[in-house]
Amino acid sequence: MKTPHKFATLVISLAVMSLVGMTIYQLFLKSPSVWFSTSSPNRIYTVQLTGNKGRGGFLFYNTVRFNVIRNGQTIVRGAHAHSGDFMDISFELAYTKNAWLHENVIRFWREPNVPETRSDTLFISNRTDKVIKYLKVKGREMFLVFEIQPRSSLKLSASHQPYAGWVESEGEFIDGQPIRWNGVNFATDRVSLPLQFCVSITDTGVEIESPEIEGYNSGSVDQPNIPKAINCMK
Repeated sequence: MKTPHKFATLVISLAVMSLVGMTIYQLFLKSPSVWFSTSSPNRIYTVQLTGNKGRGGFLFYNTVRFNVIRNGQTIVRGAHAHSGDFMDISFELAYTKNAWLHENVIRFWREPNVPETRSDTLFISNRTDKVIKYLKVKGREMFLVFEIQPRSSLKLSASHQPYAGWVESEGEFIDGQPIRWNGVNFATDRVSLPLQFCVSITDTGVEIESPEIEGYNSGSVDQPNIPKAINCMK
């Protein structure tokens, strides 16, 4: 016969085990809930967002991920879109608007406080012999581009970055090979012209440069280590 003390211990142990099990299920086993979904103009692609769009905390990051569905079949699941802690802007503040620019390109952005009088240009080039399943490009806004064909390119209008420019990109090829993340800073306050940014996917990774200004991904802004590009269509 169990004593009251042993019975209470058993109840507490079962409760703790149940709580741990529920936590593991919520974190690792349960499919993330979709809180946003949008389809391309011809409904070929659907983008779904999951995760926590609010600001992260002091000891944890909030992360937003995306799924891509093509003609009813999921081709991308749980790719990283945005993350941050309490010092970083939340997804819901960083990207208050979204729109499909082409059948395979969606843009997420927010309106600037002061109306813009000019835009930068973003050139995306696939210099490989493989289809790029998806490519994420972020500066002041975020572009998601799907199924970029081999040896092809596209040009997008991007928000001007007047002070500290930043461009980053990552993605995945159609065969599942990852396109490793790369990010480059540009001292955009040193030039007054609208800028061009070249994002080139090669067999060795992502190359990011500009014909108007040098860039840097290490060291200080006074010592750029990425020379100007001859042009974005080289």
